[in-house]
Amino acid sequence: MVLQNPAKLGFMAARLFVDVFQQVNLESRSLNLPQAKAKGTVVQALRLADIKGLDFIWQVYLRNPDERIAGTLRSQLLWLYHCSSLQVKSASFKRALIGRLVAFLHEAAPALRGADSASSEAAGRAVSRCLTLALEAINIKEMATMPPVPAHRLAWRGTPWLLDIQRDGASRLRLPSHSNEYVGLLRQRLATQVGCSLAHVRMFCLGHELGNDARTLELPVWDSKNRGAVSATNRAVVTATVSPEPNHYSLAPAEFREIYEQASVSWMLAQAEGIYPLLLQFIDSPGSSAGQELSSMALKLLSLMPTYPELTQRLAVALDGADKQQQLAAALDPSCSSMEEDVTAADAAAAAAAAPHQTLYALQALCALLFPTFDESLFLQASADAEATAEASACASPAAEQADNGAAHEKAAAQAAAAAAAQLQQHRGTQQQEFLQSGGLEVVLGAARKAACACSDLKLRRQLSELLVMLLHNLVDAAHAWSPHAPGGGSTVELLSGAESGAGAAALGSSGVAAMTGVQQQGEDGGSSAGCGTNNDVQHPSNAAPAGGEQPAQQQHGSPGVEDVMSSPQLGNGQQQQQLKQQKQQRPRGGDLP
Repeated sequence: MVLQNPAKLGFMAARLFVDVFQQVNLESRSLNLPQAKAKGTVVQALRLADIKGLDFIWQVYLRNPDERIAGTLRSQLLWLYHCSSLQVKSASFKRALIGRLVAFLHEAAPALRGADSASSEAAGRAVSRCLTLALEAINIKEMATMPPVPAHRLAWRGTPWLLDIQRDGASRLRLPSHSNEYVGLLRQRLATQVGCSLAHVRMFCLGHELGNDARTLELPVWDSKNRGAVSATNRAVVTATVSPEPNHYSLAPAEFREIYEQASVSWMLAQAEGIYPLLLQFIDSPGSSAGQELSSMALKLLSLMPTYPELTQRLAVALDGADKQQQLAAALDPSCSSMEEDVTAADAAAAAAAAPHQTLYALQALCALLFPTFDESLFLQASADAEATAEASACASPAAEQADNGAAHEKAAAQAAAAAAAQLQQHRGTQQQEFLQSGGLEVVLGAARKAACACSDLKLRRQLSELLVMLLHNLVDAAHAWSPHAPGGGSTVELLSGAESGAGAAALGSSGVAAMTGVQQQGEDGGSSAGCGTNNDVQHPSNAAPAGGEQPAQQQHGSPGVEDVMSSPQLGNGQQQQQLKQQKQQRPRGGDLP
């Protein structure tokens, strides 16, 4: 068969080639038909090295401008490389697919910035097809087990809210949660509260069973009462029951890690050499006519993969370094490849203006390092449970000597894991304190301000503002938690004074955080910015006033004090209605706990 130019192949000719490709390779037993599939629709590879015509299929997929042909071949490639299978035996095929994709991305990247417009357009098409195939390979088969390594988009503690947990035969329990918490983490916390195994806890919310530990409560669920899709957010009621039969998807992170590394396409893609710098290069300066489309797809792909390990390492070194402010500025600099380079805060801000999306990604990685989704206290409790289980098994075992040796080994391992988790948790608290005291917040606000002012993308500005609101909220909560143990016995106000003096003007000034989204930026629903609005939905009494019951030391010039506002006898109709509305909102509802 004479092969035509892949870029000029017509739709009917492409379909004919696919039929011939399948028939030839099925007869040579290089392909097989998956079960429950009609003959001639999709095929799976048995021996990739023996497949005839596979290289031509790749060339047509990458170079042909017809999107119908690209869609047909993309479906064939996903099945050919076993992307729909979560079995460990399919890992070699998935790695072969990722190897091809990464090689094509590296090959097409230099041509994106070339002077020849035709070559740049062809390279942009090839990169777009590779990114689309990678995204569909990740999403074609969703795992129901919580990953041992969180995806980047869920790696940091998100918008805080409260959950009311209703249990059989027990009083209602209120647990703090956040928008980035996996359902599996919530299930693990409830199992610790109830005192049973993780797989025996069943949870229901809005008439829908939470049967996927890899999702969050913020994802839409079907509300059977109102016949629509809603999101379980703040003050949602979750019903928890203990089932005698365990489910098949709830596994501890340590148990699931080996399977995850052999079945997850996102994890395999993250292990490919040079993939992170390549994707970070696409998100800001792709240089082609389809630059915005490539940037969006590269950002989505990075959000589904684990956080860039080298970036996390640079940020960790900066937080533990001697000159934290300068090292943090260097780590947040998108153009910085080594922590030893002499990069100032001004240089980092200039680089942030040139690469705003990379700055956003670096700030998200910093939040994931300071306030991660996975809390070590959960694993600490799991270690304590393992220690208790080891002691119980030793007492019940008939073979006393052998059981004692095994129980002693398990107990020592559990104690070592508990000590490591406690040490890591203490180290993170020290990092949070030193981040505030060393002016790290000023560096973060400066880089975010430069990135927002240099980019006209409203979505990027909204993401930056939401991220900063979450970071400030988590820092204030952390400061209240460890303020009695602060060096020198300082209060929370004293610990935050350095950050307020250096970064307060930057956050509240004309070019600060308010300038990122404009003055009272309107969202799609006519309200304020999503980040500020969602964080204000949850009231935290501990954050409402300074520690120790002291009054605020400073007050904005020209603004009335609390006593003046409360004692003002003259209020307009609009002000009275607003005050009555606020009082109604503050009244306790019937279903709330005291």
